Amino acid sequence: PTIEQLATVLESLDQVTYASIPVTEERSFYPLSSAQKRLYVLHQFDPSDVNYNMPSVLQVSGPLDVKRVEDVFRQLIARHATLRTRFELVDNE
Repeated sequence: PTIEQLATVLESLDQVTYASIPVTEERSFYPLSSAQKRLYVLHQFDPSDVNYNMPSVLQVSGPLDVKRVEDVFRQLIARHATLRTRFELVDNE
């Protein structure tokens, strides 16, 4: 198909409205999901296991502005709450 044909198909589709996910109330801590509990239990069996880590390597050619890279990572961390997530035991849970 061409772009024009694809545009025609897209225009003929029914529009679907999506509801945004509501923001939860502010708390000092939140309970873990089932998946998070599972990962916690697996970590207790072998704390040195890194199977669930997702490392990545980038090769940069030419000069690298380390300060700029650090600033970008700080911006990403500030923007995305999941990158600031940490886990603590509260009352042994």
